[in-house]
Amino acid sequence: MAKLEFLTEVYVTREADPAPIGVGVGPTEDASIEAAIKNLKSHNYATRQITFMETYEIPQHYTANELA
Repeated sequence: MAKLEFLTEVYVTREADPAPIGVGVGPTEDASIEAAIKNLKSHNYATRQITFMETYEIPQHYTANELA
């Protein structure tokens, strides 16, 4: 089974373009959310400006059976 990491994207209210402002990667969903919020704050956005967040599971490698 592939090892999973999590990627969280944070979107804020004051952006006309819907690109994520904060992005975080971590070994757990909570860790990726914390990293994304820390990244968001480094761009001078407040957590109250968050419109929505999306978290994805990302496999880090594939076994031969998974590729078959």
